[in-house]
Amino acid sequence: MALNLSLVQDINPGADSSFPGGFTPLLGELYFGADNGTVGDELFVFDPLTGEATLAADINPGAGGSNPGGFTVFDGLLYFAAFEATNGRELYSYDPETEAFTRLSDINPDAGDSFPSDLT
Repeated sequence: MALNLSLVQDINPGADSSFPGGFTPLLGELYFGADNGTVGDELFVFDPLTGEATLAADINPGAGGSNPGGFTVFDGLLYFAAFEATNGRELYSYDPETEAFTRLSDINPDAGDSFPSDLT
């Protein structure tokens, strides 16, 4: 059986990979972390109606990226861990209705990481 694979979108155009991962469906869209070569590894969303993947949130502005991961969905929100230079790696939520992201807590204050993981 031959597989018919096709590229949906080249998020980081050229030879470099966008390293997409953590694919998580929510409200008919697909959320994931990826690097477009400009903002670093950030939260992206794929809309199957348009066939486009776009940046959903630039949590750690600049080229460093927030490296979002550990995605889980609860009560219509996307929860995940992400890095931000001021607070380190903490727990965030993303609301697809308002397109807003929120740091939920700074468990280890200041730039110390709390490393939230295994969200279920």
